[in-house]
Amino acid sequence: ISSVVAYGLCSGMTDEGGYCISVKGVFDKAEYICIVMGAQENGEYGLATALLEWASESYSLFTLKKKGDKIGDIPVMLSGTHSQTALRLESDISVLLKNDSAQNSDYKYVLSLDEETVSAPTEKGQRVGYMNVWHDGQLIACVGVTVEENIERNPFLTFMEGIKAFLGGRVFLSSLVFLAIIIVIMLFISYMKPKI
Repeated sequence: ISSVVAYGLCSGMTDEGGYCISVKGVFDKAEYICIVMGAQENGEYGLATALLEWASESYSLFTLKKKGDKIGDIPVMLSGTHSQTALRLESDISVLLKNDSAQNSDYKYVLSLDEETVSAPTEKGQRVGYMNVWHDGQLIACVGVTVEENIERNPFLTFMEGIKAFLGGRVFLSSLVFLAIIIVIMLFISYMKPKI
């Protein structure tokens, strides 16, 4: 096969299975597994060759988006210098599709983030979600989405966030309720105490 590199051949024969062969074919960075069963004697090689040639002529690897393409922005919390950072694709979005339909098809890109925001510090290349690609109602690709840059955490904002978390936490609220109950009891006792 001229355009296909084939390797990993494994062939054999049984009475019930006939002549069989399995082979891996690689073309245009795409990989196919070809399995032929029930062939006539010495016919399995020709059938495998024909199947791999058909696949290489009928299908192509299409790169829809490139690694590093910007696909949006995400807000950054706890950073005094950045309110947001860009989202980049972790790798190419490449799909193997039939030649006669791939060019005229609509692709639906759905961004799925772990959270709506990211908190500093961040590291360049830190994965925060995925880009899913749909074609004819089927999920055909899923690629990681990463943040564009390193962003340091602002110490003052971190301190304020800690105070906010403490003030809104259960321990603090429970302490306030307990203190309010003690004050009410003390007021009640002082009111009920006989005056001299």
